Amino acid sequence: MGNQLAVVKESFLPFMSITWVTENSMVAAGRDCNPMVFSYGEGKITVGAKLDQPQKKQSGNIGAMNRFKNLDKKGTDSNTATDIKTQHQNTNQVSVHTGTKNDASKVATSGLDGNLILWDLKSQEFSIQALRIA
Repeated sequence: MGNQLAVVKESFLPFMSITWVTENSMVAAGRDCNPMVFSYGEGKITVGAKLDQPQKKQSGNIGAMNRFKNLDKKGTDSNTATDIKTQHQNTNQVSVHTGTKNDASKVATSGLDGNLILWDLKSQEFSIQALRIA
């Protein structure tokens, strides 16, 4: 069987790393700060879902403890519109943590932000409606 080129044009930023997690699914991580799942079938690649679903922020006044955490983490106490709503501030590597490339149950992502995050694909599949890992 020969190689086949597939192009996916969407609004997300370029990827730095892609790894297979099942025979038909892969996880990609890159400049978008949010790992994404893609599926391959019938000769085409389809976008699944983003693994990092943004948490809704509390409205109202920011508490003293949260203000200190923001000051410590970002060097500011304000929540501006430029805040990144994902756990990574950048992501440049994704790899299988638990399982194999034919049947991974967990993947790890890391980035220049110093974060290493483990993603449980099976629990993510239940919590994210659009995510199907086949």
